Amino acid sequence: MILLKVKIKRIEKAGATHLEYPKPYWDSTKVVFGPVYETVERGQGRTWEYCIIGVDEREAPNFLRGNNKTAGSHKFEVREVTRDEAISSADPWLPVREVALSQDAVLAALARKARGLGTDHDDQVLDPNDETIGMNKTKSFAERLDQAIHEYQARKQNR
Repeated sequence: MILLKVKIKRIEKAGATHLEYPKPYWDSTKVVFGPVYETVERGQGRTWEYCIIGVDEREAPNFLRGNNKTAGSHKFEVREVTRDEAISSADPWLPVREVALSQDAVLAALARKARGLGTDHDDQVLDPNDETIGMNKTKSFAERLDQAIHEYQARKQNR
């Protein structure tokens, strides 16, 4: 898998954001990882943003042809990046956060603890660092990327 960092045109109209990709080079069906988008707040006036994608080695040259820095207002930048460059770019865009994977389990554990009947299992459900389903943490961008690379390599070997 080849990792690409793509600068795409961002258009804000009537409270909606539209992203314009490098045409005709961008083919979303050929993206095997991502896109993972830069966090840009609506209303900042930015007319572009970045995303990280992964494409098959055979498709990378076509995507890279979208690198057009001189076509008027449609200035796209598409460049190959290393795994480490992708991580340093995208890590801030996807912070690790706590999520309730099972609201029922979390509420039940909280209710028992509120009544003084909490168990070790309830502590595990409420601990985002524990693998028990309840409060958990999302994967970091690096973990997501490594998993995607591993799955891509496995699929490639099975062809």
